[in-house]
Amino acid sequence: RVIGEAMDKLCDRIAVVHIKDFLPGDGKLKSVAAGAGKMDYSAILSFLKARKPYVQATLENTDDTNAVQSRELIERLYREAL
Repeated sequence: RVIGEAMDKLCDRIAVVHIKDFLPGDGKLKSVAAGAGKMDYSAILSFLKARKPYVQATLENTDDTNAVQSRELIERLYREAL
């Protein structure tokens, strides 16, 4: 709810989106490549598709082994977003 309100109020100022993911473990959150963890992107991608369809996105924790897979997943989820 808080993120949704922030996106709605700051929509005109959003110039880029930073996409990250996480895995819980040992009482901490471990950062992983987008799509490799537990993050639910549906609300964020639906908002972007409806209100900021041309915004640029960066993918955190990607490298030569996972960057293409992460990009393709986010692109697919974006296409499927309501």
